[in-house]
Amino acid sequence: AAQLRDSYDAAYGGFGAAPKFPAPQTLLFLLRMAKLEGDKTLRPMAEHTLRQMYRGGIFDHLGGGFCRYATDRAWRIPHFEKMLCDNALLLLAYVRAFRLTGKTQWLDTAKMTADYVLRELRSPEGGFYSAQDADSQGEEGRYYLLTPEEMRSLLGEEEGEAFCAALGIEEKGYLAGGSIPHRRGPLPPEVKALLPQVREWRAKRYPLATDDKVLCAWNALMIEALCELYRACGEEIYLTAAKQAQAYLDAHLREGTQLYVSFRAGKKGVRGQLSDYAAEISALLALWGATLEPGYPDLAEALAGKAAAGLSVRGKCG
Repeated sequence: AAQLRDSYDAAYGGFGAAPKFPAPQTLLFLLRMAKLEGDKTLRPMAEHTLRQMYRGGIFDHLGGGFCRYATDRAWRIPHFEKMLCDNALLLLAYVRAFRLTGKTQWLDTAKMTADYVLRELRSPEGGFYSAQDADSQGEEGRYYLLTPEEMRSLLGEEEGEAFCAALGIEEKGYLAGGSIPHRRGPLPPEVKALLPQVREWRAKRYPLATDDKVLCAWNALMIEALCELYRACGEEIYLTAAKQAQAYLDAHLREGTQLYVSFRAGKKGVRGQLSDYAAEISALLALWGATLEPGYPDLAEALAGKAAAGLSVRGKCG
């Protein structure tokens, strides 16, 4: 905690200089320490960072979800790749911030992040893909950049101007002639109502490639985050998605107590690592907490026994 105070960016949140990574594990640590220790300096550091990331270009204000990292100190210009592991852990951080503070802005951000993953990274069978590419049309970030002319043409003069003013879309874009949407304050209701229309228009203009590997550990992280989101908001869609993802892991990435790292195109990857077992055990306990179904802790216990008994020097369980 002392080291984090020393590297904390009081102006823009986060830690260290650019490039700046969200580091959700650090935020989860700060929130936990703030709760357990009652340290009044840690919670503001976490909340300020969560707020600045959400307002910046690293967060997708149209479609939800977070990009990999920011190339600048102020979170404005991201590296545009979106990864499942980052979004799972950030979703968890925003949910826990909501549960600690009761502030609905954190829950809203968590739900937008979850909705992005369910919409764009979910396989037909319920497992979650690994990532969405940064490039489209051979250019990084082109998918995400908007211009005032495009918005006026799509929404009409008055609504287009209001949309651009609220989300920082400027005539002289600062990246390849376009602007990355970012928040300048609370979105007016009339602008918020336009977001689905602009998102649908954006999705049709350039395709984004998807890394369709399904990774055991990353799916488990998402399952745990969805369970916590369900417990925070009570919306069944998130619990249903978590249970379906677990069913996918059971079908394709587990044989008894043997886990596998990945699954793609009908083929399993190598035997599971300790990180796969740890994440999956945590996911099963989260499912138990959300459903009280006894099968989940029974499987978690069996996997823990497998990891304890079968871990080799190289870290593979089998």
